[in-house]
Amino acid sequence: RAVMSAPLVGPADNPIGILSTHFSRPRQFTAGELTALANYAASVALGLDRRLTLYDGDNSPASTSQAAIV
Repeated sequence: RAVMSAPLVGPADNPIGILSTHFSRPRQFTAGELTALANYAASVALGLDRRLTLYDGDNSPASTSQAAIV
C-alpha cells in the first residue's frame, strides 16, 4: 500500500488537519503528483480556514444551532 499526505495549514500558519490519499498498491509518487497534492491541500486549508472563521463567534450559525440543541 501507499499513502501520500500533506498538512492543511491556514494562512496564519495554524494547523488545521491533514489531507491523505491512499493507494492499494505500493508506488512512488512523481514530483508532479506531490506538487499537485500540496497545491490542493493549500486550497483546501484556505477554504476550511475561511469556513471556520465564518462560523466562529456568538452570532454564528454554528453557535445558534448548538444553542438550539441544548
